[in-house]
Amino acid sequence: MTIQETRYVFFRTHGTIREILKCSAQEFEPGKRYTEKRVNDILKAFDADVVMLRRELVNGKWFRKADGYFWR
Repeated sequence: MTIQETRYVFFRTHGTIREILKCSAQEFEPGKRYTEKRVNDILKAFDADVVMLRRELVNGKWFRKADGYFWR
């Protein structure tokens, strides 16, 4: 089992959405801009529903989004 698969199983069985958001946000370097594709690739390690995670990261003010880019 890969690290990503292990994280996925752990968070789906033991984590709350807030814990998932906190851990996933830490994977992104503050101030660095990421494309949506890159964000999706990173978030896949935490949950298959990357759209929901992206939306919650932005709505919860963990991320900012503008002109197709995301950043912390």
